[in-house]
Amino acid sequence: MKFIFNNPLFLGKRKAFVSEYGDFFFQNKKALDIKKAEKNNFITDKLDLDKIIKSIFLRYNLGWKGPHTHIISLTRKCFGKCSYCAVSCKPSGKDMSWNTARKTIDFIFSIPREEFFIEFTGGEPVLNFKVLKKSILYAKEKAKRLNKKVYISVVTSLAYENKDLINFFIKENITVCSSLDGPKGIHDKNRFSQNNKSAFDLTVKNIIEISAAAKKGLCEYPNLISTITKDSLGKEREIADSYLKLGVKRIQLGMLEPLGRAYSSKLYISAKEYFDFYKKAVKHILKLNEKYSVYEKGLFLIVYDILKGSANPKRSLDIFHRLAYDFEGNIYPSDEARILGENGDTSLAVGNIYKDSLNSVLKKPETRFFLSYNLNNYLSPFCARCPYSLWCRVPIYYNYFVQNSIWGNMVNSERCEIMKSIFNFAFYLLSNKKTEKILKKWVEEYV
Repeated sequence: MKFIFNNPLFLGKRKAFVSEYGDFFFQNKKALDIKKAEKNNFITDKLDLDKIIKSIFLRYNLGWKGPHTHIISLTRKCFGKCSYCAVSCKPSGKDMSWNTARKTIDFIFSIPREEFFIEFTGGEPVLNFKVLKKSILYAKEKAKRLNKKVYISVVTSLAYENKDLINFFIKENITVCSSLDGPKGIHDKNRFSQNNKSAFDLTVKNIIEISAAAKKGLCEYPNLISTITKDSLGKEREIADSYLKLGVKRIQLGMLEPLGRAYSSKLYISAKEYFDFYKKAVKHILKLNEKYSVYEKGLFLIVYDILKGSANPKRSLDIFHRLAYDFEGNIYPSDEARILGENGDTSLAVGNIYKDSLNSVLKKPETRFFLSYNLNNYLSPFCARCPYSLWCRVPIYYNYFVQNSIWGNMVNSERCEIMKSIFNFAFYLLSNKKTEKILKKWVEEYV
């Protein structure tokens, strides 16, 4: 008889048993429920090798052909001075040249994949609009010529008045990613616009226009994130409701990244403060599901991984799922590593588009480390003992910047503390029939 399970998680009066292959079940009994254990492949006299092989194949990207997501930084310029800006942007700064942008896109399409997701960011990428426009059209033309698919997004503040720009995004079916920190008071305190106008008013006006076009099927709905700061605490309902009022289904409650101005910002909150906020906000969002279709992105990604048993390509696994490029063509394993590079520390860079191919990047020891770190449940003693290690990753850039170690020390890592709390909360919600039904609906509807 073969036993394959980790220590149980305790969720109030219930226990959750999680196997090293990602199977799980809940029980109320003190003694192990043998029937449930057998049904969920925890106890067996014969291992289902086909299922195990399929699970390993999906979870560890064994059919991998290269990264799916590519993040291109077009400029260091920005007309705002947002209080928590990770990039520490200013009105003046360097732009990516058209030659570097074109070379970067060529590098991306040299990867033997059938589809790509390209995200243009900055700074404020619309301040390098000439290169942005040419890059978008070039990427779409190249995809058509090579019979590949490309999905394009632009990360922009939307805090400006430019009808032609919004029309261009709609015409080219560009997914616009922006920030909505909540009601006007919170948003305008964190974020700024040109000419000292209300960033909230300008942003909301553009969100409404893009959403109206999306409703007609002309483009995608905008993707919005609320960065949670001290000013957000106690306003969980107001922040979630501000999205609902705009007809936005996807709410993203983002952690404040300890980079740039945010690192020394008085807005920074502790792990406990963030999770307490997050828990209250998610409970409110789940309550809203009684009448509306709305979901929280972070919880959706976690539950998707748990229920589907695979590494969701929407999750940001360094190298496996994403690469980032700065305005000089340097290549990084993540956008946060790119931000560190643009702020002066290029320690996490893995190559340059003028010198490297993907194959040469993959042969470098730095790259191989980033790839191996995605298997941290086998490499980190603390993670190896954690039942969530199948799905959880504390990013390398966070370990490096906050703890001065690429491996990180999970014992006193605030990010680890947050992730464990959220995973525990996710399993608690999955153990409740009412909330489990809602979460399963999210997974089926919002892939």
